[in-house]
Amino acid sequence: MRVLNEKHGTRAKVRVLIESSDGQTSWSTVGVSENIIEASWQAINDSLNYKLYKHSQTFSGGVPSRRDPDEKGTPAGETPVSKS
Repeated sequence: MRVLNEKHGTRAKVRVLIESSDGQTSWSTVGVSENIIEASWQAINDSLNYKLYKHSQTFSGGVPSRRDPDEKGTPAGETPVSKS
């Protein structure tokens, strides 16, 4: 956490840097606000959204996993269910 424009006293903005890791990859996100809780929330939210985005890209190969409703077959990334 870093205070920006500290001359503004309680109206000074804070910058919160969050460093995240999933055990294999690391990334950083930043939140900025006059409220430290809001700045922290922004950084945490961006970190989780980034991980979810990268995770979805891994499973879809960068292509949306939905198929055209007129297309026959199983959507990409899904396993067909056998009817027994």
